[in-house]
Amino acid sequence: MIVPLYLQGVMHYTAFETGFILMPFALCAGIGMPISGRLFDKIGARPLAFTGLAVVSISLFILSGISLDTSLWVIILCICIMGLGMGFSMMPLNTHVLSSAPRRLVSRVTPMTAAAQQVVVSFAGLTGYLTSQITSHAASAGANANPLNAVVAGYGTRSSCPRAS
Repeated sequence: MIVPLYLQGVMHYTAFETGFILMPFALCAGIGMPISGRLFDKIGARPLAFTGLAVVSISLFILSGISLDTSLWVIILCICIMGLGMGFSMMPLNTHVLSSAPRRLVSRVTPMTAAAQQVVVSFAGLTGYLTSQITSHAASAGANANPLNAVVAGYGTRSSCPRAS
């Protein structure tokens, strides 16, 4: 959710261009899911989920350090890595949940897992946090600062708000 906001709000890509930039996420997740499905039968859900979520965390950590000078290819690479990580974690976790449920409750577990995924994906608290970080960086930068620098600094909590150029 935050990457499209960055691409459209800071980098000024259109919604159509942003969709093409984000397409590798779905493609890489589509590549990772069948591979993780095969590995699930051999090694189980826990190692795959841990590895997949670790890969997603690393990708998000790299994305937290973006700046106005960050290349689009770095963002696309992070998106690809994140898609692979999601493919490696979501398929085994869903399969494990469904196979662990008693057969009589599978009809209830399926919609509950789908609803839980939608709630997690649309977690609006992150947007509020992002907005507060942008506001904080804009206030500390001063009135004559470039507002885009505050926006970029708000996306990466590791970086400080750069001086206006």
